[in-house]
Amino acid sequence: MWPKLAEMKSKVRLDSKKKIAVLLNTGSYNPIHRGHVEMMCRAKKSLEQHFDFQVIGGYVSPSHDLYVERKCQSRGMYFVNSTQRSKMCDHAVMGRKVEWLSVTRWESSTKGVWYDYPRVLHELRRELDRAGMKNVLALYVCGSDHARYCWGGFDGYRGSRKGLVIVPREKDEASKYTDLDNLVFGLKNESKGTDVRTFSSTLARKMFKMRPLPRDKLKEILHDDVLEYIQANALYGVPKNRTDRGDDSRRSKLSENVTKILKRAFKKKHTSNASTKMSSSEMMVHQIVGKSTTPVGHTAFSWREVYENATPPGHSTFSWNGGSSDVTK
Repeated sequence: MWPKLAEMKSKVRLDSKKKIAVLLNTGSYNPIHRGHVEMMCRAKKSLEQHFDFQVIGGYVSPSHDLYVERKCQSRGMYFVNSTQRSKMCDHAVMGRKVEWLSVTRWESSTKGVWYDYPRVLHELRRELDRAGMKNVLALYVCGSDHARYCWGGFDGYRGSRKGLVIVPREKDEASKYTDLDNLVFGLKNESKGTDVRTFSSTLARKMFKMRPLPRDKLKEILHDDVLEYIQANALYGVPKNRTDRGDDSRRSKLSENVTKILKRAFKKKHTSNASTKMSSSEMMVHQIVGKSTTPVGHTAFSWREVYENATPPGHSTFSWNGGSSDVTK
């Protein structure tokens, strides 16, 4: 549930004068994005540069299904279970190659109950104690927008060997919240270039609804391996990624061929030359057209309309199954 504890313990130097810490961040991660991982990396860097810390490890903890499912239902969002959300977290951490950061499944795997972040941090504190790391602080990392919920939430911080790291949002300056006596560490606003703190899971979910899928924009927000996992498992309503872009070219070619068959069948049906015969493929189209059924994946037109107009209204090219590679079967 809490991986790499032994590895973290091996990094503890008993003669070190530095403060030692393990970091924790919790959230729905629905889905996890670059900003989540970068926030943890930034917290580690700032603690080590400005507060004389040695950060020996860190965890991201996906929230329990009982919480996330209810949240999704109330807001009309796609629900993705904790197994899949945890797997996306694995991909994000491995994709960023952050070896000191791991995914804990303790929070998401509890039976019949979900715990909020103070209890998760408390459990991390207990695990560190059990592993013989009582001198290691357990620090909860969050954005300045979430910090207002955390004051006094960890039993007075210092006495419990639990603390708070506040990462500023956009133009905010979190350093004003620093209270070393109570183990509260507010970081300076040092963002450069693209500010990943502006990324959000909400923005990613909105993009998932767009057609065609804005993959380039999504790759700015999500790690490549996370996006591939979402497509491979058809999460968030995203069409399943069959293989690669080669599918698109095959579908396009097939659409062109079907359109040609429809045009030829239409022409021969209305020709005055009785000796003009339809090919087997044209005859099949002719027979299907006569049934006036609706193609799978389409609701706005009938086969007769397809036959009579060659291309369905609102479509530049025609596919048997709404663009699915199943058309090859």
